[in-house]
Amino acid sequence: MRQLLNIISIFAYSVCVFSGLMSFSVSAQSLQMSDFVAMLEAECHNPEFQLYYAKTSCQAYSITAKQMADQAFISQAELVSFQKQQIANQNLYIQIVDFYKNSPLEKSKKIARVYEQFFLPKLDQLNNDLAQAQLSWGQYNAKRKALGAALSQKIKAIPA
Repeated sequence: MRQLLNIISIFAYSVCVFSGLMSFSVSAQSLQMSDFVAMLEAECHNPEFQLYYAKTSCQAYSITAKQMADQAFISQAELVSFQKQQIANQNLYIQIVDFYKNSPLEKSKKIARVYEQFFLPKLDQLNNDLAQAQLSWGQYNAKRKALGAALSQKIKAIPA
């Protein structure tokens, strides 16, 4: 459960990976994924999360060199914003993983396993390290971007 509370910092990137790599032939599934993307975009603009998004990008692939050079550590106010952002997105993320698990396509089921076996444990550790001030914002952003790229590569490597 702790993992699920800490997963969202790369979530925006993962939705883009999902929507970019997965086009199901079943239109209801495509519409459902579009709904998830819209909900995520709304969360990225939630005023409660602005302290978090002032330090990092909504989408991991959009993290800038300036963000990766930030030597500051998370402040108490940023930590509160970060925790709220993760909790708010927990249910959405669970729904997306379930979406892939319940897909009729084998590739989708494999994507769900990549998230559960590779991505979530690494993201959980990354988020915990930021929250405990073991990483600066720059280190967090660099690792977040790299994790998003690794996730994308793993998903692209799954045969159709």
